[in-house]
Amino acid sequence: RGGVLLFVDAARHVSSLHFAALHGHLEAARVLVDLGGKAMALHRSDDGTAAIHLAALKGSRDICMMMLKVGGEAQLRWEGQGQMPWQAAMEKGNVELAKELARMVGIILNVEGTPVASASR
Repeated sequence: RGGVLLFVDAARHVSSLHFAALHGHLEAARVLVDLGGKAMALHRSDDGTAAIHLAALKGSRDICMMMLKVGGEAQLRWEGQGQMPWQAAMEKGNVELAKELARMVGIILNVEGTPVASASR
């Protein structure tokens, strides 16, 4: 299944999932991920943002986990920013989400959210 991409800003390639993730709309994100699957979860806007980065910024754990479940990537870097989703979560003080996402890529964070070690895989 190739998936479907629905855009809210076609000129900048901003998908409907980007919008849902940025605003924490879990049910809308669920419908969009059901329609678009992995293609939707991995899609990047013109500035290199994937919806998982926006969900992490918002602190939307459920949206992040749903995107990872369909094939989104915890190590996906935000082009231009160079951030992985855990770093986007930390930027807005979402420490618990940042720790969870960081563990998925083998990084251990201390209580302040600073990397202290790489976990063995």
